[in-house]
Amino acid sequence: MRNENATRRGQTVVHSLLRLCATAILAGMVGCGGPSRPDTAPVSGTVTYNGKPVANATVMFTPKSGGASATGKTDENGKFTLTTFELGDGAIVGEHIVTVTYTGPESAAAENPESPEAYGAPPEKAQEEKPPIPTKYANPKTSGLTFEVKAGGPNEFTIELTD
Repeated sequence: MRNENATRRGQTVVHSLLRLCATAILAGMVGCGGPSRPDTAPVSGTVTYNGKPVANATVMFTPKSGGASATGKTDENGKFTLTTFELGDGAIVGEHIVTVTYTGPESAAAENPESPEAYGAPPEKAQEEKPPIPTKYANPKTSGLTFEVKAGGPNEFTIELTD
């Protein structure tokens, strides 16, 4: 009788451990991955100031409902593509407040890895240049720029800046 009881207890312990392992595996398969990312849609466009393309500016789309902002930098033709989570994924779907901030050209070291600046030499004194666009566009409270990013697109925006 003792052997029978010991065998039953042993089987019960083994069954309990198997159930516990199965439950843990199922819980892992269901996932605890945290919140999913909000939907994004590709966004691109052009920034102009008084009809001319604006190069070297950062464009930022900030969702009115909150969440991660999308950013992109304009090229020499004023064109940009936005990124929120992954390169080129666009912006969160919905209404956005938009800012445009002049960031200036890349440093000599970034443009030319053979430059003295790339080897730690002090950069040449650059004249302080006045931003080529009004600074009001860099502030979300004063930019006056809003755009809606739509899930189905198209989300190709022309951002026309004036004085």
